[in-house]
Amino acid sequence: AGADANAEIIRMIPGSETQAVFVSSAINRLTIIDYTETSFSFGATYDLDPGSATAEMTSIDVSPVIGGENYAAVCVAEADCGKGKILFVKLSDGTIVKEVEVGYNPDGAAFTKNGSHLVVACEDDREDRPCKPAERNGGSVSIISLSGGVANASLVQDFAVDWDTDSEPEHAETSADGTVIVSIQETSQIMIFNVADAPLAEGDYTVVDLPDDGGTSDDGAGVEPEPDGLFISPDGTMALISSERNGTFQLMSLPGGTLYGSPYIIENDLPDGWQRGDRSY
Repeated sequence: AGADANAEIIRMIPGSETQAVFVSSAINRLTIIDYTETSFSFGATYDLDPGSATAEMTSIDVSPVIGGENYAAVCVAEADCGKGKILFVKLSDGTIVKEVEVGYNPDGAAFTKNGSHLVVACEDDREDRPCKPAERNGGSVSIISLSGGVANASLVQDFAVDWDTDSEPEHAETSADGTVIVSIQETSQIMIFNVADAPLAEGDYTVVDLPDDGGTSDDGAGVEPEPDGLFISPDGTMALISSERNGTFQLMSLPGGTLYGSPYIIENDLPDGWQRGDRSY
């Protein structure tokens, strides 16, 4: 991947049983991984031009096969608080076939399972971007249509997730029926909608508040979850949510958003000698 390359997100390549791809944010590079049950090696590398010296590639997702090709959607954030963009990269040769402007600081993206749309979580994180204006709340969810082909990708909507100062989207995931879930980290919420309803209006989405850990942290106080990673079951009926602040997993029904049981806490997952007391904060 390269020295000090800052390898970030890895994604399997749909339709392949032997390839994956990851992005290295420090050097703006995509790297193909070739693997079998008994071997692992780096394959093709594609050095990409993000368009400015202050841009950073933060995340990727990989499309299903569209017109005989897989495409990587590369999230590009601007460190100077300019709007972000998505680079659509053909994985067979590394060609950037389209750029689409999205919201501020895109931090996660997910293709729909049929390849008709890309959903982008634009975090617009105030903590990481001190140049963010005080009056701009939260972040946004950008919805891109691929109905005319990847080369003609177009922004359907940059939906403002601005109901709280820190309602900042972190990641997105999709199911086969078009249901989309978005983790809104600092406010400990999950947003649910169907991509068929885009452009979204009031009533087209649901926001689910996640519970704290019930006072099971080291000091006995309830700690908010701050959700990050998302997984949707193959049948699309359940979501698994991983939360980075209190170290819990939560199951949720889809598309309704009913929570199953209490958050499950992952305990004793740090090596001896680590400061477990800092785990809750």
